[in-house]
Amino acid sequence: MLLQEPLDRTAEFDSPQTIETLRQAITALGYEVLLIEADENAYQRLRTSGVDLVFNIAEGRRGEDREAQIPAMLEMLGIPYTGSGPLSLALCLHKGKAKEILSWHGIPTPQFQVISHPQE
Repeated sequence: MLLQEPLDRTAEFDSPQTIETLRQAITALGYEVLLIEADENAYQRLRTSGVDLVFNIAEGRRGEDREAQIPAMLEMLGIPYTGSGPLSLALCLHKGKAKEILSWHGIPTPQFQVISHPQE
């Protein structure tokens, strides 16, 4: 049985208009912009790009930890980037785990329950 992608899979992706607006703003400050899609070719493109800094807004392609994929690659390659690191991004996608960590550290959080199966 093939798993189907959720209908809202791309809801978190930035629109082409948002990406273009960011590109224009960064270019207006005198910086060169190279757009790299967060897909299966991203690692090779990043490795050979020669970029000095990545303005990371990547959502990743698939998987529970998708937002952590590009920052993990950037750390492996030693390329500085904006935004949170892979661990923070992966944990924040796992709301239950994030709330467990907050609770463990005594940070108040509303009660919650992790639902793993529709039958629950």
